[in-house]
Amino acid sequence: WGDWDGVAWVRHPFSGQLMCKCVPPTTTPVPIRALACYGSRVATADVNGLVRLWEISSRTTDAGDTQWNAQCTHTFQGHRSIATSVAFASDGQFLISSSNDKTIRIWDTRPIKFLSRFQLYPNGVRDDMATVTDVTTVEGNVLVTSSCSRTFVLGGLEQVESSAISFQQVFRGPEMHSAVGVAPFTVPDGQNRFVVAHSDGTIMSWSSVGRLLSSVVIQSCT
Repeated sequence: WGDWDGVAWVRHPFSGQLMCKCVPPTTTPVPIRALACYGSRVATADVNGLVRLWEISSRTTDAGDTQWNAQCTHTFQGHRSIATSVAFASDGQFLISSSNDKTIRIWDTRPIKFLSRFQLYPNGVRDDMATVTDVTTVEGNVLVTSSCSRTFVLGGLEQVESSAISFQQVFRGPEMHSAVGVAPFTVPDGQNRFVVAHSDGTIMSWSSVGRLLSSVVIQSCT
């Protein structure tokens, strides 16, 4: 997980034991807002708008112990405000980041290069108070949540290098309540779905083709 001092702690998934730390090459602490993992790689996004790619490796010492190490292999720059979220595509090649500057940026990690930048609001629709809150990927699409309660679907991720990627759908949540997080999941029959969390406690489940499957409100325990 990320910490206020800009350090990402990498722990063993079962024991919880600290394996190594991703320490950025900065002289002052820069808080991490989000992180993502794919295989041996970790991506972090911080409040300065920077997205860093880390490679986690290990070696066996002479004593037979495993020693882990985290190396920053690249720093992606371009966001003009806080980087709010970061996610790997399903094959790990593309990295998607979002920011309070109302943009989504897509980067190629093999080889390292910038691919595309997208504004949050398509077709001239704007809301100066809204920002991007979270991103994830499912079935080659990018799912983007915003503080204006909408979830956007950016389709054609596999064709991003040919500029064929475009906004496909907009899902609306409860009015006046931010969509604060999105996560994909797969049901037993193999179909991909995703859930969106809203600031009023509403959890909405959607099919990959945009059909609302369920909506529940989580009541506060206080």
